[in-house]
Amino acid sequence: MYNLIMNSPIKPTGTYLYTNNEGYLVPEVSAEKIQQEYKPALEDMIHACKKHYEDNLHSVYVRGSIAKGAAIPDVSDVDGMIVLRSVVSTEEKEWLADFRESMKQKYPFITKFEMAHYAADSFIDFSRRDRVVLKLQSLCLYGTDIRGNIENLKPGKETVLHAHNLNEEVENLMIKFDTQSFTDANLKNWCSWIMKRILRTGHELVAERSQRFTRDLYRCWEGFAEYYPEKKDEMYHVLDLAINPTTDIQKISKTMASIGGWLEAEIPLFL
Repeated sequence: MYNLIMNSPIKPTGTYLYTNNEGYLVPEVSAEKIQQEYKPALEDMIHACKKHYEDNLHSVYVRGSIAKGAAIPDVSDVDGMIVLRSVVSTEEKEWLADFRESMKQKYPFITKFEMAHYAADSFIDFSRRDRVVLKLQSLCLYGTDIRGNIENLKPGKETVLHAHNLNEEVENLMIKFDTQSFTDANLKNWCSWIMKRILRTGHELVAERSQRFTRDLYRCWEGFAEYYPEKKDEMYHVLDLAINPTTDIQKISKTMASIGGWLEAEIPLFL
């Protein structure tokens, strides 16, 4: 999670992944698309991983907006995936936490460095979510690219990342709000996080019908509104809270309960 700029305007940005002639989604990531200002950070990440993991390093990936050349300074973060040849140890996780913090200090225009470990020998055990993210949103920066080992995907049930967990995530956040205290910064982070989940779940409902896939916030709203015009204003409010999060717990909770409850009833009809 990360802090967003207050009162950011909502702009019609982002893209969809469309399908090829066989109905499979075509990723739009490319090394040529990486914006110049992000290249030093990625090079530092690769260099540090090679130095620290040595022969245990299998490959390094970046996913999301940077991989498709759509990163926004002071908004976008680095989403890295590190694949090792053996199982990840506790020491590796501790090193990675320290490295993330050092990168944040060096590159303050990058809101967060989110890097996760995976073991190459357990690739077949990757979660469905990880496989979708690797296949559709990730770019191999170093090592042997394993994306070719993942089956091609079609929009719909095969690409669901959030819908099946949304109700649990909403309930858990409600409990947090009732039992814990938060700073304003933490509240904004949680608000943005859950609203993004809701937006992306909304688009997952229509992905098969539209034959499109996206995680970009505006496009999630746009695609959802096309099939649920009666809910477009309510979901636009979710979009606004994702981009301009509030510290008002009652507003967050009310929004989660309203659109979240509706989504909970709608999800089984399509997914």
